[in-house]
Amino acid sequence: MTILVAGATGLAGSAIIREFNRLNKDVVGISSKDLNLLDRSATFKYFQNLKPSINSYHISLGNECNLACRICGPTASSKIAVAEIKAGTYSGPARMNWTEDESAWNHVVSTICNTPDLKFVHLIGGETLLNPKLENLIDQLLEANKTDIYLGFTTNGTVFNQQLMEKLNAFRHVDVGISIECTGQLNDMIRQGSHTEEVLDNIDLYLKHRKEGHVYITVRPVPSALSIHKLDDLYKWCVSRKLDVMTNILTRPDYLQIAQLPPDVKERLIKQYSKWDYSELAPANSNPRDPTWFKQHIDNEIKSIITALSQPNDPTLTQKLYQKLSLWGWLDQPNIAKYFKTNFKA
Repeated sequence: MTILVAGATGLAGSAIIREFNRLNKDVVGISSKDLNLLDRSATFKYFQNLKPSINSYHISLGNECNLACRICGPTASSKIAVAEIKAGTYSGPARMNWTEDESAWNHVVSTICNTPDLKFVHLIGGETLLNPKLENLIDQLLEANKTDIYLGFTTNGTVFNQQLMEKLNAFRHVDVGISIECTGQLNDMIRQGSHTEEVLDNIDLYLKHRKEGHVYITVRPVPSALSIHKLDDLYKWCVSRKLDVMTNILTRPDYLQIAQLPPDVKERLIKQYSKWDYSELAPANSNPRDPTWFKQHIDNEIKSIITALSQPNDPTLTQKLYQKLSLWGWLDQPNIAKYFKTNFKA
């Protein structure tokens, strides 16, 4: 199988590339460094020259998003792009939505729908459910009878589309990945514009459509120095719903890495996470993507977090982290500042 990974930008793109690598043996990866699908001319030109062996697609629909997450950037969020343009820290376009070019969009959809032995279609945003082309593509796949495929998309959980979820029943395998970082006010501070309780309620709505072996719902946090303080509460919430979790620990920007927290903060967190109630180990031959082993998957995430907390920090990056926290006003809010209380001196 040959996989096309196109327009994979930022943290979400990196996570999907790693997921493709886990699911497939023969991978041809084309990252945003080589091809940026947010550029409509590049999209049209590239899809005109696809090799016949391509039968799976990972596509970014653009950067249109209703959130401005602290761990995100302007190429994946139009809200961040607008803010950074005003601040003079970004000179690119505020809104990048190549799908509005009808000729380019029609060509891309036609290429996908006419792909022999189509295997895999995955879409990311911005926020995918804000883009009407997501449902348009699903409608055209249905019309072309291209339903014996893996179909997936990521969402920030602020939007729920009942009609769309009903349409997804026609596909062989569906994977809805929902991004949320932790619970409570801290999650709202990280995912600016989000209301955590509303997102959790929407996840419960998605779970009503979960079907074993068919429709999968997966929570996909990106553990960071910002979220780690309340992430275990999210894991407990997922366990209560037998909800699978797939994380990719944040690596950039480097000052937001878990390891860059001060030693005394990490020591507190190691004690906190070491209290996790581990389940029995999954069988050696179990599928790491099988959601019935959700508890074991979360156990492994906990172990990875403890490992990250055990890594030494770079004092320069720790100082930068706290400068950012101060700039954002987090250290002026007692309910948030308490998580970052430290004796660290730069």
